[in-house]
Amino acid sequence: MEDINALFSSAELFGEAVFVSLLVENAQIKWESRQLGRLKEAVQFFWGEECKRDLSKTLDLRFHELKKRSGIHRLQVQGVISGLKDFSPQKFEIKTFWREYRGQEKGLKGYSMRLVERPQGIPDRVKLPFYVGSRNALKTLPAGFNEIVRLSHDNQVLSFSIGNIFFKRGNKFYFPKRNEMFYFGVGVEVVQEILQAQREAFEEVSIFKKDLKDFDFCYFVNNIRGIISVEKIDSVVFSNDQSIEKLNKIFNEKAYA
Repeated sequence: MEDINALFSSAELFGEAVFVSLLVENAQIKWESRQLGRLKEAVQFFWGEECKRDLSKTLDLRFHELKKRSGIHRLQVQGVISGLKDFSPQKFEIKTFWREYRGQEKGLKGYSMRLVERPQGIPDRVKLPFYVGSRNALKTLPAGFNEIVRLSHDNQVLSFSIGNIFFKRGNKFYFPKRNEMFYFGVGVEVVQEILQAQREAFEEVSIFKKDLKDFDFCYFVNNIRGIISVEKIDSVVFSNDQSIEKLNKIFNEKAYA
């Protein structure tokens, strides 16, 4: 798991910080160019083109430095501001966190949580969603669950807390329709590219909590863990798709291409 306190920090929820999680193996960063590009896009989104230009070289150098140590790195860009009413930081801190990579995890079980209303005083341009509960939400999951499935206010399925979600019914894959309520990550974009190249059928649709029981398979994906078959969400149990290993093999081969 990512560092829990950092994952649910007010800095990220209020748009004061952006981050990427990176896997370094054999002095290479998995999905390096995509991840660096995505981080720079996020900096520009929150703080403008000038800030992106000022930080660009520093971020390039920091990515290069991270290659010296294998494992999972979390690179965070945080604006130093005086309070929630001031969203125009004058300086920035670039922090990194590290942990050992223990290989791909299995047995993912999701527990759905709806997002809470946007707190007062947060500018509309801050698009990040707000989680139900506190930064300790993952620590208080019911027994038998190890991941959060985020739902919108009207119970649309959005994503996992640290990855994207998609489904399969019959021979067709289904992805939540992308919108500003959740982060459409590098991993899920790559999955769609692979499916398109292999002429596999897929579609982005609105998926609600009540629809979960209609799918045969459910998957978690992010750039570090790859694609994982999900065992269940709440009381809905999914089959274990053995064929996903082929897709996962292609996914991982493309990571350093």
